Amino acid sequence: DLGRLLRTTGPMPWSRLGKVIVQACSSLAEAHQKGIVHRDIKPENIMLMKARDGSDLAKVLDFGLAKLREGEGLSELTSAGAIVGTPYFMSPEQVRGDPVDARSDIYSLGALMYRALTGHYPFNGPTPMSVFIRHLTEVAVPPIDRAPELAIPPGVSRMVMRMLLKNPADRFQRVEDLQVAVVEQLRAVG
Repeated sequence: DLGRLLRTTGPMPWSRLGKVIVQACSSLAEAHQKGIVHRDIKPENIMLMKARDGSDLAKVLDFGLAKLREGEGLSELTSAGAIVGTPYFMSPEQVRGDPVDARSDIYSLGALMYRALTGHYPFNGPTPMSVFIRHLTEVAVPPIDRAPELAIPPGVSRMVMRMLLKNPADRFQRVEDLQVAVVEQLRAVG
């Protein structure tokens, strides 16, 4: 899984991570089109395999916390107001126990990208509650400033910061829009 790879090799260069994120966006787009929000995007839920050409083949796994969009005839999969997910990657709306949609997965994917690019979580603390509070109240240090020695492209840093905005209305609205931005940033670095 991506988490194990990051623990053993450290931060991942954008030229490789971007290709993994494009594939993760495709998986999430399919789920979102079916009304499913993953709600637990984290490096350990992105499996990497090698394709025949040696490139990474990424799969999004563990939809165990996934929730169908609420609608007539759909029952609650978790109780209202419950906090579910992994603290380092949870969106502010998840932390508050508010309803979530695809934009929550986009926030979590931004936190994952931050971790993969910099080697650090966007928000850290000694307890889950302290991490939750930071997700709600603090602005992350831009990846380009957090790890200047890693030469993170400025456009990638700005994209991650947009994904980590507190208000879902300010983030990418659809994972397909994010995917287009990721492809543009990959093209920008060749």
